[in-house]
Amino acid sequence: MKNKAGPSHCDFSINLSCFSVNKKIGERKSPSSGYNNSAQLESFLNKLAHAKDTIAKSGLKDALILHHDEADGLCSAALTKIAIEKLGVETRLICLDKLYPEVVKDV
Repeated sequence: MKNKAGPSHCDFSINLSCFSVNKKIGERKSPSSGYNNSAQLESFLNKLAHAKDTIAKSGLKDALILHHDEADGLCSAALTKIAIEKLGVETRLICLDKLYPEVVKDV
């Protein structure tokens, strides 16, 4: 379903209060010292927003997404495809067992 605001509207905002570290039923453990889950998540979301702005300003019309053929690669490719297409960029997926130099040359 297309966003009625148009392809330039994409909201990556998120409420950080819904995240917790090591939450178990009935108990909550403190994260290890030196680990700040909220700060890392906020940093990641800032990088996503910067990537979104870069893609939106680039004028790209289409993109090729290379991904690995296992679960992590398939999931990240699907999420990347959805996010990039929300910016109005057509995408094509290529699933690889390994990123061979010959593939990079052809792309």
